[in-house]
Amino acid sequence: GDHLPLKKSSIKKLALIGPHANGSIIFLGGPNYHGNNRLINTNTPLLRAQAKLPGASVTYAHGCNVSGTSKSEFATATAAAAAADTVVLFLGLDDRIENEGHDRSSLELPGQQEALALAVAEAATAPVTIVLTNGGPISLKALKDSPKVGAILEGFMPGQYAAEATMQMLLGEVSPSGLLPVTVYDADFIQRRPITDLDLRGSGGVTYRYFDGVPQWPFGFGLSFGSFTFT
Repeated sequence: GDHLPLKKSSIKKLALIGPHANGSIIFLGGPNYHGNNRLINTNTPLLRAQAKLPGASVTYAHGCNVSGTSKSEFATATAAAAAADTVVLFLGLDDRIENEGHDRSSLELPGQQEALALAVAEAATAPVTIVLTNGGPISLKALKDSPKVGAILEGFMPGQYAAEATMQMLLGEVSPSGLLPVTVYDADFIQRRPITDLDLRGSGGVTYRYFDGVPQWPFGFGLSFGSFTFT
């Protein structure tokens, strides 16, 4: 679609919403696998958005935790979305969901994040953008199918300048060129295939070579702001 890039000149009120919208260490992969990195503290999505849009009002609402049942912050988040002309949701996983000794039991967004995103998208005046921070793939059928969601940007665990890179991409300062290195299965995939089945071809298959279903996004999927013609 043509939802992205966002037009910097037309953004007067930007709302950043979600558990990772002011995140820092999470972009390094949570608490594992990195040293004492303080640079990340001045490179959160909220801080980079404020720096790049000095003429706009940039607000932040946490919305909900990555996991858990509380919806107590939903009203604040939907109010922020309703008051803004542009909304970006920062959702995903964290070390309580994926870590050494923490295997996921679901491919969906944990906690109340999907409910938050749907409520925020309903309250917003224009389609919203979703940015994901995660290790393994996430099934997003309800959000992918929603006409209130304009774009989904998969960030995985993007490092210390994640927020700067994300804002550059959202604002069209650079064009995305990444391609999915994994197959994103639908949520029911885990019901159809036991994790103990190590035959890549068995139980409906796995990976881009042997999966016989319709993936939510296939291996190698990616979009750019440019158009390409092969002749």
